[in-house]
Amino acid sequence: LVSGSGATNPNGIIRQGQGFLVELLSGITQVEFTNSMKSNNVANQFFRSANSNDNTSEGDELSSPKDVYWVNLKKGDVILDQILIAYSDKTTNDFDAAFDGKSFSNYTNKLFTTIENEKYAIQARSLSSLDKDEIGLGFEVENATSYIIELDSKLGIFERKSIYIKDLLNNTIHNLSDKAFHFSTISGN
Repeated sequence: LVSGSGATNPNGIIRQGQGFLVELLSGITQVEFTNSMKSNNVANQFFRSANSNDNTSEGDELSSPKDVYWVNLKKGDVILDQILIAYSDKTTNDFDAAFDGKSFSNYTNKLFTTIENEKYAIQARSLSSLDKDEIGLGFEVENATSYIIELDSKLGIFERKSIYIKDLLNNTIHNLSDKAFHFSTISGN
């Protein structure tokens, strides 16, 4: 997921010197990496702080499901957090260990979906529910102020299909595909 304003979307390859988190399933005590997992990808996509030189390659292809979209939580022009929603014929609308990613962020401003009362930054959904799907969206913010929820990118069917957000407080529906959703809130959930 994108880590800040103007950042490049990851291409699915973890370069040397990069890190990631793994949450082990119950009863599993180790993670095994093999040489067959290595890639010859030389796109030079390397993520680091915004103050370093950026030599990422434009046009890097994502190795992810074809029907996917990213949603940002912003304050002004600054991206505070991002989630990814993807649809696949290999996933369900429940927890899928190899596809769904928990929200581990320690940020004070979070955007997330939920599965079984757990917060997720990546949620893979069943392709069969694509035509009429509702996804619970939540957020946590540090300050009572104005925020923005917007679509960052869309692939596959979402390049032609609209995505809506329902404001439960005002009982209104907003088309995110047309424009960003602006709202004010108190701090907390």
